[in-house]
Amino acid sequence: MNISSVVLAFILLMSLYGVNCQLDELFYDLQEERGPVVVIADLSTDSNVSSVLDSTEMPFLKFQLYSGPSRTNFRLNNLTGYLSAVERIDREAICRFQITCVIRLNVGIQSLKPGSSFFHTITVYINIEDINDNSPLFPEVTSNLAIMESAAIGSTYIIDGATDLDTGEGNSVQSYSLVPESPVFGIKTQRKLDGSIEVRLVIVAELDREGVSHYDVTVMAYDGGNPRKSGEMTLSINVTDVNDNWPQFTNTVYNASVNETTATNVAFTTVSATDADDGPNGQISYRFSSRQTDFAAVRYFGINSENGEIYPTMSLSPLQGQTKRIVIEATDSGSDIKVSQCIVQVTVLDNANNPPTIRINLLNENNTVEILESASIGSLVAHFVTSDKDSGQNGVVSCFVSNSSEFSVRQIKINQFKVVLSQKVDRETQSSHQMSLVCQDGGQPPLQTTVGLKVMLIDVNDNSPVFENNKIYLNVSENNENGLKLTTVRATDVDVEENGAVTYRLGRVSPMTSTIFVNQTTGDVIVLGSFDYESEKNVNITVIAEDGGVPPLSSSETLYLSIIDENDNSPYFDEPVYIFNIKENLASGQFVGKVKAKDDDSGVNGRLNYMLEQNSSLPFSFSNDGDLTTLKSFDREEKATYNFKVIAYDLSDSPKSSNVLVTVSILDQNDNIPT
Repeated sequence: MNISSVVLAFILLMSLYGVNCQLDELFYDLQEERGPVVVIADLSTDSNVSSVLDSTEMPFLKFQLYSGPSRTNFRLNNLTGYLSAVERIDREAICRFQITCVIRLNVGIQSLKPGSSFFHTITVYINIEDINDNSPLFPEVTSNLAIMESAAIGSTYIIDGATDLDTGEGNSVQSYSLVPESPVFGIKTQRKLDGSIEVRLVIVAELDREGVSHYDVTVMAYDGGNPRKSGEMTLSINVTDVNDNWPQFTNTVYNASVNETTATNVAFTTVSATDADDGPNGQISYRFSSRQTDFAAVRYFGINSENGEIYPTMSLSPLQGQTKRIVIEATDSGSDIKVSQCIVQVTVLDNANNPPTIRINLLNENNTVEILESASIGSLVAHFVTSDKDSGQNGVVSCFVSNSSEFSVRQIKINQFKVVLSQKVDRETQSSHQMSLVCQDGGQPPLQTTVGLKVMLIDVNDNSPVFENNKIYLNVSENNENGLKLTTVRATDVDVEENGAVTYRLGRVSPMTSTIFVNQTTGDVIVLGSFDYESEKNVNITVIAEDGGVPPLSSSETLYLSIIDENDNSPYFDEPVYIFNIKENLASGQFVGKVKAKDDDSGVNGRLNYMLEQNSSLPFSFSNDGDLTTLKSFDREEKATYNFKVIAYDLSDSPKSSNVLVTVSILDQNDNIPT
């Protein structure tokens, strides 16, 4: 079962038993040379964060791939959590000669849901599976070998073996042979400490230089792939005379320690080997093996080829506290070179204190962090990782914020920290905050590193527009012109951008005959039509100012309009014709009747007086109240009916008037004797 199968089985088992847990480590397999783009994992599902979050928060998750030595080979979709290889992975390029090849990636998972402080980190291990994509390769196409004719049957001679960059099971070099088979020579192989195969040519029949002085044989190397691959080398053999002893190291494994401050080219240990042969066959030289599991570490060291002294070639501070394994070879100088190997375990001691380093994640291009001004206390501001080359207490790091009470540092794991919000912030009060992150080790005295961090507050729509006035009182004459601008309202919003962009609209309006229009940009309040005092003496208009936030915030202002009357109405009588009766022979001063008119205007425009038409012969008088009285005693036999008009007029400077017909009939009395 591969690594990813184990992870899936574990998650399934957890879900079957109702166990909710978020995973800190995930393991996957990736075969090399696939691609160019290969989806490896769905971290949103595999991390099982849904077990600690409700479903409404899952769409707000953001996934972040932190920097690392292999980060450029992979891409993480920040929204979906899909992890992909973005280029073909060459296992041999990143894990040269290593049996296992595992890439470690650090991933941060953060919730951007307003009010959430969820943040979790996981470590993703990707096992790069080897494929048989390389053929065995000899160092040279042709190799020369000299063998003494006196060599005994069974004598062996080391020859250059082939190298296969593949290291997967069965994909490396597995066997050698001579093609075609030789009646004189054979091949013998033996595995060495570094995993390579020592290849030797074996004499299987006596040599006779006088009979045959030169042989050309083809050495074939095969890997164990399916189908298998092969490489070949032509071995040119000259029969001469032999070196039959190998160098022997005093120890197979040497353990050595060196201070990180040791000067370059100063030896700190020595390896030693002897060879029982005489002359050049017993002359030994030393070198590093070309096959090292940690080849990068070898560049920090050198070896004296004559006496085996090992020394630093550069500063060892990057290796302090680490132990490095180095394979060293001893070779003789015979014509048939023999090689032996030993291992040196070098431990670099921490004898100097170094300040910690700080690497901040979640920064934008301007090395600033942006958070919502509405972020809740405890919300993530930034994630950072520390490292200290030292070991022990000298490498124990603690961190804090030195100059800001709004933010604080919390430790997540060893050498992992996060900056969180510790007090509420308000962008309208302070739009940005500058802080100093201080990290110090546990040495005596402690060493510190300080990094500046700027936090920019992102505006949220938390302020409503504010009017210059809450109420406006206006007097407006009726019969105004169409399009009259009553006033301009003004409102401001301290938020920025869309949250602070104010527009205006009409709110509630009391019943009226005309229409009100509000310019949404300028705030001009305009009357479409004319006011009529007689229909509406007071009008209340509500104007709403609204910002562009989501959701928008608004406030209102009320305009109180008093409509001023104009003399635009004429008086009108209660009756179209007034008919009165009065008896004859009554004394003057008799009340005949009352004429009543009205005017819809107000004030002097609506107060009325009455008068008769200009006719001095009428025997009636008319009061301002509309009372009609007689000026004499009437005789029906002289005149039975009087017809005249009464005028009603208002008291304005430009009075308006109306008239009505009045008929007075004289009623007969029995005041005449028959004749």
